[in-house]
Amino acid sequence: MYKMILIDLDGTLLNDYKEIPEENIEAINRLYDRFGIIPVIATARPLEVARYISRQGGRAFQKYILATNGAMLYDVENDEYLVNKSIGEGQLIQLIEICEKYDIEYEIMTSECEVADVIYSYRRVVDPMYDNMGVKFNYQENLREYILGSQQPIPLFAISGTEEELGQYVDEFRRIAEIQMSAQCLRTTPEADSESMLKPLVYYDIMRKGVTKASAIEVLAEHLGIAREEVIAIRRQRERYGDVATSRT
Repeated sequence: MYKMILIDLDGTLLNDYKEIPEENIEAINRLYDRFGIIPVIATARPLEVARYISRQGGRAFQKYILATNGAMLYDVENDEYLVNKSIGEGQLIQLIEICEKYDIEYEIMTSECEVADVIYSYRRVVDPMYDNMGVKFNYQENLREYILGSQQPIPLFAISGTEEELGQYVDEFRRIAEIQMSAQCLRTTPEADSESMLKPLVYYDIMRKGVTKASAIEVLAEHLGIAREEVIAIRRQRERYGDVATSRT
């Protein structure tokens, strides 16, 4: 018998409007009420976005949340972090310097939101999640200054561009000590309206070394005394772009 169920957000728990369908809420709460199976949101999105979704799901979801690819594992009932691993200031400076050196688009996630450079806003689609929450995507005119002056932890740094723009520089990012990069992923983009937008955009998530969803799940399972075989994960079957997995969820 399973005791914990990990659930991805986009394309899994949520519909295209970034809402939880009523049948999903009923099914998951039924598993919790009848069998005590604890549902845990596991996402790359910021913690506050995941908390917003969890409140829509009812009491079953008010237990634990795994956010920003496992950099944050939050105990909702006790208002405390079981995992909270942010990128160090030294690593952030190195990441920014490489991006500035090669004119690479980058963004960050805090516990509250995604933050990007306003000059790249044309590369982005409207995200219904932020509209649903009643907040705007956080664009900054001086992203470097914002990052280095931020009082919030920064668990995730991401670089974006075409394969050609990023491919030749990826190894330079990987040489930074105490960080790790995700596999290359395909980013949802607006309709191409110029030659510069004809090629798909890809991105890499960059986290502190050792941060993964799997490692955070292990921490939670141990915290709850749940064996590995008593944990199940549900996520969409992602489309592929060559050897590239699609979009952050």
